[in-house]
Amino acid sequence: MLDISATKAKEIYIQAELYRLLRNKAIHLQRIIPRGPVPAWSAKDVLIEATIRDDGKTKEADIVLLTSLQLEFDRVKIKPALVIEIKTRKFSRLSVSYGAYLRQAYNYTVMIGCSNYAVYDGKNFILMQLAEPYMIGFTDFSTGRDEKEDIKNIGKIWHAARILSENFQTEALPDFKYHSDIDLWRKTIPVLIRQAFQRNARRSGREPTLEEVEKTGERLGKKWLEMHDLKL
Repeated sequence: MLDISATKAKEIYIQAELYRLLRNKAIHLQRIIPRGPVPAWSAKDVLIEATIRDDGKTKEADIVLLTSLQLEFDRVKIKPALVIEIKTRKFSRLSVSYGAYLRQAYNYTVMIGCSNYAVYDGKNFILMQLAEPYMIGFTDFSTGRDEKEDIKNIGKIWHAARILSENFQTEALPDFKYHSDIDLWRKTIPVLIRQAFQRNARRSGREPTLEEVEKTGERLGKKWLEMHDLKL
């Protein structure tokens, strides 16, 4: 018997569906956004299984979004805007599983000189940057049920990629502020932020104190919960 539900829960299915939607949206955006100061997206700006070479080793990032900026004299500047790792959805030990997922996405991000990374499991979308407040997006959406709704959500990802390619953010992106089941993640969010803070500090050659790590996670995690009228 064909198990369609189990098939759609696999990473490869989620990856293929997200890639399809991102690519189609890029083609649409290319038609309506002129080249110039705003990146002009195209189907070529969506890479699937992007090859990364680091210290003689080859790795593959699930999806990488690029920005293509038209410069003077017909020159084009291309740079990575967002790394997205696709993972299997978990329902328990969230800080362990998603902490590992984000660490992998972070490593790929640093390797390719990008500043932004995300993890998507077919439901939860966690968006991070390499600077405080670290977690700049946490929302939930599924694909494959309503094409119009899918296109709307994918458009938000492309819009975020454009914004993130320009500057670090000082607060959560408006389109990625709300999660329908935030209470399940109440204890996990501060942990993920603490881990991001530690990674960032160590990358700059500094080992943060335990107190610094705890206070940063509590301070920034509290802001996320306050947006949903919750407390730590």
